Amino acid sequence: NAYNEVRYKNRAIEGLIAIAISFSPFTKLRVAGIGITEAILLLLPLYPILVLRDAKVTRNDNQVSRMYFFIIYGSILGYMYNALFLGNIGEFDSAFYNAISYLICMICCYGVESCLRNKVIDAFEVLDKSFWLLSIIATILFVISRTRSSLAGFSLLYYSYFCPLSDNLHQLAMVLSMFPILGIYLSIKKGSLIIKILYILFSIIDVIIGLNTGSTKFLLGLIVGSVVILILAVIYSSAKYKTIMTILIVVASMLIFVFNNTVFIAMFRGNDVHGGRETLYGNGIKMILKSPVFGYGPAMVIPNEYGVFKDAHATIITAYVAGGLIAFASLLSTVFKKFIVLLRDKWLFGSMCGFLIYFLGGDVLRKECMWVMLILATNIILDKEVYDYSLEG
Repeated sequence: NAYNEVRYKNRAIEGLIAIAISFSPFTKLRVAGIGITEAILLLLPLYPILVLRDAKVTRNDNQVSRMYFFIIYGSILGYMYNALFLGNIGEFDSAFYNAISYLICMICCYGVESCLRNKVIDAFEVLDKSFWLLSIIATILFVISRTRSSLAGFSLLYYSYFCPLSDNLHQLAMVLSMFPILGIYLSIKKGSLIIKILYILFSIIDVIIGLNTGSTKFLLGLIVGSVVILILAVIYSSAKYKTIMTILIVVASMLIFVFNNTVFIAMFRGNDVHGGRETLYGNGIKMILKSPVFGYGPAMVIPNEYGVFKDAHATIITAYVAGGLIAFASLLSTVFKKFIVLLRDKWLFGSMCGFLIYFLGGDVLRKECMWVMLILATNIILDKEVYDYSLEG
């Protein structure tokens, strides 16, 4: 009947989005910058536009795609300001590449958000399928990498680190950083004991694989996520003294960080090859101070230690340098709103700490699937609240 036909289409779209997320780390499979991920997500908006006849953009339902619109808008203003008043710093090629990347991310996120608004897909089902698919693919590739360094001409290792079908070990690590805790969350929702055990098993395997990428951010995502879950578990408990103790622990931790942060600085510098990122971060802040309102546009304008223009390798700095105050404000307000929602579920918040670590210490501005996973995680919570409210009504 008609209902089953619609539901079939929904399941197919859910599966396609899961495939897009699962293949996002494998950048060597792309042709001219477009891979399986981009091909699927760029076509996704056609369904709500052509089939459902719903192309509207709303403040609440399209937060991330609206964010990218303001980043692009701010970048255009920044590029014009750069050309007219700052001497046209940077190269046009990098500006064009980054602008197209932001546009792709905006279209991809719009498609997912529109499908969620129209109930075409279920966010929980998409994350569930993504967890299984990428975990299985990563496990197979990891097992193969133990005996050989390449597969069908594509490298599986970067030196001794696991880096399958990519030239950057963070491509897999950043997506996988959200999976171990996500797997635990998904297992809680399942009824069968055997299924629960399988989820936990794959969560453990994901930890092993993630650690073998050599990414410090992956490890930090797990640590921060686990600590956040413990803190939120205490806060959500009914005992008032536990809440007070938690607040005291958080304040004490912040004071320790402020007054004794040499360990954190040493960790950063120990993983910063030749001080490259420290130089880029410092120069990026200097560039922001020189043009604090409009930025410079999407071109690479931050000089490294050799005076060559490079990307900031930091989401916040990249956005500010590209689009000035408009991009900066839109980026921070969107992420803040998303994590305020995530606070309502400790497991989903803990899983998205992987996103947060890469957001704060890396660059996810051109990683559409990271934002898609954030969109899906928050939508699970919002959908549940709407459902619970309808039951009460």
